[in-house]
Amino acid sequence: METERTPGSRIAFRLVIGAFVLLLVSTVAAKLAQLQRVAAALAVPLLVMAGWAFIGHLATLDDDMPGGWSNLDDSRVFWRESVRDLVVKLAVLLGVIAVFFWTRSGP
Repeated sequence: METERTPGSRIAFRLVIGAFVLLLVSTVAAKLAQLQRVAAALAVPLLVMAGWAFIGHLATLDDDMPGGWSNLDDSRVFWRESVRDLVVKLAVLLGVIAVFFWTRSGP
């Protein structure tokens, strides 16, 4: 979405995305190295992060509707971008759920 970010929020965003990617890569590497318990433990915070992002966005989706708290200009573009972002977060969450259950399957 076209929201202006302060330098501090850009850094925080990059740190969160970096931590997420690091957890994902570490989880997959641990599973491929047959470190079952490590992979299962790493998958939990990964699932929490993806779930939190999706549920948080879903809970505040009405604010992005035209005329909503975050969209006072009645912009349909803003609304469509918000829905698109929600769909991307859902896809990431479903992928993380698949990784989560994969780490709990047999070797």
